[in-house]
Amino acid sequence: MLGGPTWLRAFGITELIKSRLSTVSFGTINVPGQLAFQKSAWDSWSDEVHASMIKNAPIMIANATIEVLKDNDESAALAHEAGMKEIDLGTDLEALRDSFLVSERVRLIAAGEARGAEHTERVLDAYLANYAIWEELAAEIGDDKEKFAEVLWERIYSQLDM
Repeated sequence: MLGGPTWLRAFGITELIKSRLSTVSFGTINVPGQLAFQKSAWDSWSDEVHASMIKNAPIMIANATIEVLKDNDESAALAHEAGMKEIDLGTDLEALRDSFLVSERVRLIAAGEARGAEHTERVLDAYLANYAIWEELAAEIGDDKEKFAEVLWERIYSQLDM
């Protein structure tokens, strides 16, 4: 298996998976994506509903994110008890991922430009810079849901102009 241990319990496959590659992350489920709806739905709601959604989004995201991380640990422990082995491919897989990230950058910029997006490289660089900031914040926040919700509010949601 290549993926987070939470999938083991979520899909009921704990006893079926015999090994998992655990060397590097190839991404994760986007928790904020759980709070998605059509623009027409948003437009049909009152300002009061908009304000409530924006106020509570950081709390939902913080709770879901921290619970998935906790569930990862619990799910991995259960899978290990059921016989799953963690496989560490070490630096070979890390080098392959690093190489992929270089080629993926080139592909993303070209794809954006082909679609007519402006400043594609600058947008990607800003995303990566923000990602690095959030990696540092994540280390500081740990599994503190309230602190995570507070940081989400201060850095993102309080700045939305609805």
